[in-house]
Amino acid sequence: MKDRKSEYKVALFGATLGVLFTAIYDFIKERPILTTLWNSLKWVWKNLFELKITIWQLLLALAIIYTLFKIRPKKKEKQSPDFLNYTTDNFDEIKWKWDWKWNSITRKWHVDNLVPLCTKCETATMLNEDYIDKYSTCPRCDNFMDKLKSSEKIEAIIIDNVHRNLY
Repeated sequence: MKDRKSEYKVALFGATLGVLFTAIYDFIKERPILTTLWNSLKWVWKNLFELKITIWQLLLALAIIYTLFKIRPKKKEKQSPDFLNYTTDNFDEIKWKWDWKWNSITRKWHVDNLVPLCTKCETATMLNEDYIDKYSTCPRCDNFMDKLKSSEKIEAIIIDNVHRNLY
């Protein structure tokens, strides 16, 4: 899709430059402005729009176009990767949960909403990160979990598990 847009931009840029250079050329040579463009339009009108086409030529062209569309390979629908179902795992006896989110800029999947779950009731908790320790307290049962790994380390392990197919 991105390649098509750049092709259109290049074509539009080339056409614009052609008209611009024609105008500059006409101005330098003291001719009426855009004579080359006018002559090109007259040629297109004469050779394309006044072209005599017989019915058999029209039918042949339609048959060729129809055949090309029929034998053209169909686009395959993109299947979701298997690892998108990998949304929970245990790390150091703590269960973690996350989602996968597509980043259209980097064109990659990344971990999103990574949270540790309570070891007693599996409620999602917030990871509190101090300078020394990482800990979490369950909002439902007040279970205190300490010595947790940072979310960056857990995300790195998750991505490594995906690369190694360990999910």
